Amino acid sequence: MHRQFGTRWPALLFAAVLLAACALPSLPFQLDPVVHLALEDYDRGYRQAIGTAPPEDHLEMVGQAMQKVERLYVDDVDIPALSQAALRGVIALPEADRVDPALTTAAINGMLAELDPNTSYLPPEAYSAYLESIDGHYEGFGVRIRIDGDYVTIVNPIEGSPAAEIGLLADDRITHIDGRELIGLTLSEAVRQLRGPVDSTAVLAIERPSTAERFEVRLARRAIEVAAVHHRIDGDVAYIQLARFNRTTVRGLDAAFDDIERTLGARLCGIVLDMRDNPGGLVSAAVEVADRFLERGAILEVHGRAQSGQRHLAAAGDRADGKPVLVVMNRESASAAEIVAGALRYQSRARVVGERSFGKGTMQVLQSLDNGGGMRLTTGRFSAGGGPSFDGKGIEPDIPFIADAQQGDDAFIGRIEATLPCQPLIAGRPAGE
Repeated sequence: MHRQFGTRWPALLFAAVLLAACALPSLPFQLDPVVHLALEDYDRGYRQAIGTAPPEDHLEMVGQAMQKVERLYVDDVDIPALSQAALRGVIALPEADRVDPALTTAAINGMLAELDPNTSYLPPEAYSAYLESIDGHYEGFGVRIRIDGDYVTIVNPIEGSPAAEIGLLADDRITHIDGRELIGLTLSEAVRQLRGPVDSTAVLAIERPSTAERFEVRLARRAIEVAAVHHRIDGDVAYIQLARFNRTTVRGLDAAFDDIERTLGARLCGIVLDMRDNPGGLVSAAVEVADRFLERGAILEVHGRAQSGQRHLAAAGDRADGKPVLVVMNRESASAAEIVAGALRYQSRARVVGERSFGKGTMQVLQSLDNGGGMRLTTGRFSAGGGPSFDGKGIEPDIPFIADAQQGDDAFIGRIEATLPCQPLIAGRPAGE
């Protein structure tokens, strides 16, 4: 009996030591059981692969991100698989880079890459910049960008910005900043490279595919105020451009309507609502914008694990008083812009003109993390106006209209304005048709 105890004791002692070594540190929040097990698995895998324990702050952020995904993501999630994906992200880092913030960024990016292209992690600096852009201002050169293949590509320079003043154009590619290559970055990484303190300068290397030119420009960053709404009055037609959906959009639209009512009153013939190159933004702003044109009916329905069947309905009060509306879209019109277009189209309130839209029918919610960073987490899929989902498909125009680069934008909008029937729409078609 004594000999049996003696032979088992080293094994029991080893098991106890191993268990203690793999026990998670005390966290400032309660983990769901499945997340707790997955984080323990991540901790063990980290120790085996890296040869040391993960930093406690890092482990806390991975656990916090994993918990938010488990509770809020649009679909059921294989949490153990996310744990392994996070570990692969860390292992892929060069040894010298396995310190925060790069360590946590690699782990969470690895995890979120298993979900969908629109779910992303923003480190503290990038998250702060993103929140500024939602508020309608940021510090930078004044370019809206997208990732086209491996290239950081300008969607358009913001009017009055350093980029616009020096002559940068839509579709120009930014290949380097101060000699550092920008090819192959994610959108959040590219934004982080381009933004910075007011008056700081940088040299941008530009490729212009339209002319095969390559050149460099030196720009100083400024405080950029991003006007979400522009409008003008062309005869008896009101032209309203919505550039993005941020916290200033609804206020800007109401101001535009106030001016239109003062200037035209009952003479208003119709409205051209231009949302070309509008990448979306706040869903709440899109719902309010659509409501400004509707008396009743469905604007948006959201489906997801945490908010299935959530509906937004229009309240009475069409600020355009039933006058014809043409919504102008192109292939860069996405998300919140598609909500507005879909709601007005499928409620027979407007016709869509231009090109098929981008086709992003998922909703992302910002989730802050305790390290100052955050996630854009896909929590729902939506349809607009009671119509079909446009995710991955886009919204086809009722009237195809392709811009002619030789004519210029004013001529393009003029051609669209000329198609306004200047009569109230009945069941989505001009009266008398």
